[in-house]
Amino acid sequence: MLPVYKTICVEVLASVNEVELQVLREMLQKLVKNLEKTFGDRSNPILAEFMKFLMVTHLLLLKSEA
Repeated sequence: MLPVYKTICVEVLASVNEVELQVLREMLQKLVKNLEKTFGDRSNPILAEFMKFLMVTHLLLLKSEA
């Protein structure tokens, strides 16, 4: 199931559509929250990868506001 989330992240980040980025950020926030509950360790490579996607998405949205 996680490869699907990764594919969605890559595709949306490649398109750089603000509406899609907002939806992606919401999706990633929920996913990261659930992964933290599941793994309980932020050093887990899967969790770290999605946290990076979340940070990139967040920064792209901030960039578009500036």
